[in-house]
Amino acid sequence: MRTPGFLQATSITVTTRVVMTLKRVNIQLSEELHTRAKLISVLRKTTLNDYLAEAIAKALEKDQGILNGLELDTKRRRGQ
Repeated sequence: MRTPGFLQATSITVTTRVVMTLKRVNIQLSEELHTRAKLISVLRKTTLNDYLAEAIAKALEKDQGILNGLELDTKRRRGQ
């Protein structure tokens, strides 16, 4: 028995495209810090750029409370 067309299931695929803008940063590192970071990135089989970006992202997560504190201060000043 064949299912009537109006009862057949239809599959819809929705694709979301996230566009992320990347910024370049020129930072000065000591020779020792650069060497250690480069060695760790090689051992982890990643690039130095990716290793440093990951380290910065982790530091930002750790320091998120500082930004939250700024938001609360701003709201208090505005009387919210």
